[in-house]
Amino acid sequence: MKTFLDFIVNGGLFFTLPLTLFAGIILFFGVRLGLELFVAERALKPRVSKSLDTIIYLGSFSFIFGILGQLVGLYEAFNVLSKVGAVSPKILMAGLKVSTIPTLYGFGILLVASIVWFVFRRKLQSLTDQD
Repeated sequence: MKTFLDFIVNGGLFFTLPLTLFAGIILFFGVRLGLELFVAERALKPRVSKSLDTIIYLGSFSFIFGILGQLVGLYEAFNVLSKVGAVSPKILMAGLKVSTIPTLYGFGILLVASIVWFVFRRKLQSLTDQD
């Protein structure tokens, strides 16, 4: 059974570590906004809007950064394949599978960020409509 750490290492630390950092920042903003919107039920609209923008921008950037990671990985793999020549299909498929890790990771971060952004935006609208 593979662990999350194996997933990070296999995806290439140059791309998956920044993606993990982006996920942590999104988590930080999400917890802070969640406490403000759902526990304290107060909202300073300009500050909350900026935080919501940060969440969705970082989520989008994570996905784009993941695609960049896949493209760089494929470029390097094709570069090696052109030098080596013939390679077994099993090894080729394993390499292609590994190359999708940063894209999947970035997409997962975007998915979570989009859900958080949507829920918190709705809550902010309900709080500002009550005023």
